[in-house]
Amino acid sequence: MNEGFHILDIDDNLKYIFLLNMSMKIKFKSFIRHSLKRKSKISFRQRWLMFLLPCMLAFSHFHFHKREPFILSAPDQPAIIFVGASEPDVVKIAANGLSEDIQDITGIKPSIVKEKYTWEQANVIIGTANDSLIKYLSTQYHLPDIRNHWEHFVVKILHHPFGNNKDVLLIMGSDPRGTAYGVFTVSRLIGVSPWKWWADAIPMHKDQIELDKDIYLNEEPSVKYRGIFINDEDWGFRPWAAKNIDTELNNIGPATYAKVFELLLRLRANTIWPAMHPGTQAFFSVPGNYEMAQRYDILIGTSHAEPMLRNNVGEWDSKQIGDYNYVTNRNAVYHYWEERVKQVSGTHNVIFTLGMRGIHDSKMEGAKTIEEQKQVLTHVFEDQRALLRKYMDTNLSNIPQIFIPYKEVLPVYDHGLKVPDDVTLVWPDDNYGYIRRLSNLNEQKRSGSSGVYYHISYWGKPHDYLWLCTTQPGLIWEEMQKAWAYGAHRIWILNVGDIKPGEFDMQFFLDMAWNIHAIKASEIRSYMRNWYAHLFGNQFADSICTIMDEYDRLASIRKPEFMGWNQVEPNTPVQNAAFHPFQHGDEIDQRIRAYQKLAEQAERIQKHIPNNLQDAYMELVLYPVKASAYMNEKILYAQKSRLFAHYHLPVAWKYASLSQQAYDRIVSITQQYNQVAHGKWRYMMDMQPRNLPVFQKPVLPKIINPTQKGTLIWLEGQSKPIENHFYDTLPVFAGLPHESHFIDLFNRDTVPVRWEASASTDWISIQPASSGILKEEIRLQVSVNPKLRPSSPASGMIRIRSGDSTYVIHVQLVPVPTAALSSPLLVEKNQLISLQAYQFTHKHEAVNVGKWTGIPLLGYSDSAFTLLPSSSSPINQNDTAYLSYRFYTWSTGPAEITIFTLPTHAVQPHGQLRIAVSVDQKPNHILSYDAEAETSAWKENVLSNHARCIFSADFTQPGWHELKIAPLDPGVVLDQILINFRPDIPVYAIQDK
Repeated sequence: MNEGFHILDIDDNLKYIFLLNMSMKIKFKSFIRHSLKRKSKISFRQRWLMFLLPCMLAFSHFHFHKREPFILSAPDQPAIIFVGASEPDVVKIAANGLSEDIQDITGIKPSIVKEKYTWEQANVIIGTANDSLIKYLSTQYHLPDIRNHWEHFVVKILHHPFGNNKDVLLIMGSDPRGTAYGVFTVSRLIGVSPWKWWADAIPMHKDQIELDKDIYLNEEPSVKYRGIFINDEDWGFRPWAAKNIDTELNNIGPATYAKVFELLLRLRANTIWPAMHPGTQAFFSVPGNYEMAQRYDILIGTSHAEPMLRNNVGEWDSKQIGDYNYVTNRNAVYHYWEERVKQVSGTHNVIFTLGMRGIHDSKMEGAKTIEEQKQVLTHVFEDQRALLRKYMDTNLSNIPQIFIPYKEVLPVYDHGLKVPDDVTLVWPDDNYGYIRRLSNLNEQKRSGSSGVYYHISYWGKPHDYLWLCTTQPGLIWEEMQKAWAYGAHRIWILNVGDIKPGEFDMQFFLDMAWNIHAIKASEIRSYMRNWYAHLFGNQFADSICTIMDEYDRLASIRKPEFMGWNQVEPNTPVQNAAFHPFQHGDEIDQRIRAYQKLAEQAERIQKHIPNNLQDAYMELVLYPVKASAYMNEKILYAQKSRLFAHYHLPVAWKYASLSQQAYDRIVSITQQYNQVAHGKWRYMMDMQPRNLPVFQKPVLPKIINPTQKGTLIWLEGQSKPIENHFYDTLPVFAGLPHESHFIDLFNRDTVPVRWEASASTDWISIQPASSGILKEEIRLQVSVNPKLRPSSPASGMIRIRSGDSTYVIHVQLVPVPTAALSSPLLVEKNQLISLQAYQFTHKHEAVNVGKWTGIPLLGYSDSAFTLLPSSSSPINQNDTAYLSYRFYTWSTGPAEITIFTLPTHAVQPHGQLRIAVSVDQKPNHILSYDAEAETSAWKENVLSNHARCIFSADFTQPGWHELKIAPLDPGVVLDQILINFRPDIPVYAIQDK
């Protein structure tokens, strides 16, 4: 808590300064006259002393002391909370929550008083702005009139409001939810995380809770309806709730939803789309569910597949009432909807989804073409709104209504479907975090406005990601800021899967929805750091933030669930990853080591985490990090095992064992997760949702029979080992710092063999040894001795002797100029140059196009670049913005240049995503990369979190070159550039930041 200082007795002090200065002035005059009589010179130092001395003496009389804080709770001054007896349940729930939070911190439970005559006892007063007491206090202290506002709250400390020498913390809301948000915002201020219960984030103990007396909060939401969709709950949320919370129901019920609703209030959210999968009882069919929502003042909505608050998979009985087909069975469908509308008539906390799809997440029945679907939906709108007019309100604009053009429905909308103007258009992402479409200028004028339905968890093609949460915060920020810029202000819904383990992303999304301007691009990393500081303390926050940042970045290259390089529906077998063990420094080893480093760092921190936060640390940090590391080890070690088994190498056994160990560790750590907090989260974590191939035991070679003796040698950069010849070539050296290439030696048998390696010239260095006994494998790192580096092109060779065989490895050096070594990251290495978007040499910003903005925690580079704010129309090619990159090549000839962008979508229908690219001022290449959802190109893009724009350039001479990239359409996000003189050697991902 920031604590200020103030000055006491200011009037007396000013008088004293005046008198003191007058006195000093007289004395200084005497001093000067005396000096002049002596004809002595006044030094510069003396002149300064003349000036400073009276000031120092005067200010020494000021009485500085620490500002007296507001004591919320202390051992001799426990908190007393007043909340009026007539306040709605949600306000009382919040007041009780604050009382419990204070008790969790101090060990002293505050009293809650409710009768009017008791308010003078309280040091906390909670209430809505229409209450007579709150209105009186608001008027007396000149607080803003927030009555009739939406979810607005004010928090302020009032000085002696009742004339009893006691300050009071006032929490005032414009409505009941606004009041609750104000209360739980105070909980955050005193150190209680919204995840206190849901992530066992136990607040730090304090004997006394203090607040700055100048605290003043005056807040209201940016987005009107903010909430979550609990979805695909079959493997976590439902079994957990059935076995631990609503045990009598053996399903998800009111006790579970009470916990969810409190979490939503703490996160300042107001809307839920309830769990709705087969096996989950429909929300409205469970007694107490809807009543609990009313108590917590949470709005109930339903997903894109559940119009009119009906859960089709749980409530539509085809055997009893026929097909869910509006064309052939209209009356049954109409009465089915009517039943629910009648049930909720007279209430206010519901949001109606309009339209119609299939029973579940499927296409509408009875309409084959887009035109037929448009016609059916037009009639559906008419009937649904007639029901709302009949049972809810004759003024339909008073009823929250949404239409979600999800999957196959978006083309129907773009085909000309007319949606009533007061209905909110909710734009969906493509299920992988990239919003498919946003409002054009005409749509932005709609009275119903627009919103977004967004995913951090998904079941479906091309592959599920239901296990861990790995959506980069930077992606959420970039997409939701763009949505806001295009008018998506009415509703934001986040598909959170099971809630856990999406805690951070869920709060980040909802905090943006509460205040879209609170988090700038440059503050994303500090937001993450502060989030972990709030949970685990400042001493651990930086380290944990670094770990989780890298965890998300590695997953953006390939999510743990996508490591099988296969697809679902239909499920295909696990395939080899695109990472290759003999290309670009060993892509497999680099990835495994990167994850192992994170796991080691996470374990090291765990040893110092306080005991009462160990459960939270397991849930929020240790499990996701280590489980991801083990998944990568399982898949990639199995791949190496299969590769080496193909060549009958005994080392394949080692990698098979490592792969199996990784699988066993996933099993073990998942069991640990489900035992934390004394078994509170039993059944919440499932390591194999839907039991997909990627989650199963690794596919390992069954028998490995050595067929030869001796040594097999495999060089970096080669697709095969040296087999039928005894010579080969390492990648070319440029003499860069820390540059090395490797030679792998493998024993073909189980009997150890001796080997020797020697270089033909002294500038070739071989590490770690020049000879030894080979048991399974050894990797020799070959580098250039910097002290003996030739200044002109040179060549040499390495001879490797093992048994009766001698192998000759050619080594080439094409040294770059010394000047190029000042920027080694921008110099060709191994006939490859990798540039990150943020490594630009120059940026140009054009009028009305926006400013280049780096977005942290986004992309492979962890700092992707885009133009913000995003515009609504194509960019003028004659005056466009661009980034330029300067780089050095020593190779000549044709090269393949790949621009990596995020696989965003054109923000407008029939729009494009294009960039103009030129090399060395040559004519532009216009490259387009927008991939329509569900196409094969889109599937590859979302699985790799990249779109690739590829063109060729011919480099006629070595030296420095310039690449210029200019976006031609809004929504382009640049991440990396790859210049490859050997496109026959594939590069899956440049992993270095």
